[in-house]
Amino acid sequence: MLDQPVTDFLAQLGSAAPTPGGGSVAALTGAQAAALVAMVCHLTIGKKRYAEHEDDLRAVLAQAEALQAELTELVAADMAAYEQLSGAYKIPRDDPARADALAAALVPATEVPLAIAEASARVLELVPTVVEKGSVVAVSDAGMAALLAAAAVRSGALNVLINLGAYQDDEATAGYRARLNKVLGEPLSQADALYADVVKRIG
Repeated sequence: MLDQPVTDFLAQLGSAAPTPGGGSVAALTGAQAAALVAMVCHLTIGKKRYAEHEDDLRAVLAQAEALQAELTELVAADMAAYEQLSGAYKIPRDDPARADALAAALVPATEVPLAIAEASARVLELVPTVVEKGSVVAVSDAGMAALLAAAAVRSGALNVLINLGAYQDDEATAGYRARLNKVLGEPLSQADALYADVVKRIG
């Protein structure tokens, strides 16, 4: 999907085609946030002015690149999960196979967007370092990474929540909600503060 031109991706996204959808966009948004973190690191590493921070930024760079790769893979994973779920919902209600197919499809349909939210939260946790220690010429990019990562967390969360409504397993639902609350808590609370910090640094 991501091998095609951006214009084709957007055209398919804006069409009546079932995929890509919001989950894929959430993953791509998280990957872009990670890429911006990596970019700030690349623009800073090797500069004498920031030599004291080089080790920290190299560590952040490695994490950002790994998260970018993970979130990029989740774009396709979300499409596959949605297609499986959509297929299960198309099974006639009077077909005995429907309940099992739906239960099986709900797992990846919930796990994938939750993985997107969790990975994006980890991206967000990298941003304070690049805001504080990254090149001042790229501080606005660091701020954008925070905003995009936060949006990806929230977007992934929406897809988790909409699928939890169909769960019959209360224990599984409680587990998913606990994981979701974890990423919607402290990581997201940083986003507004990071934005304010970046605006202050720019001003």
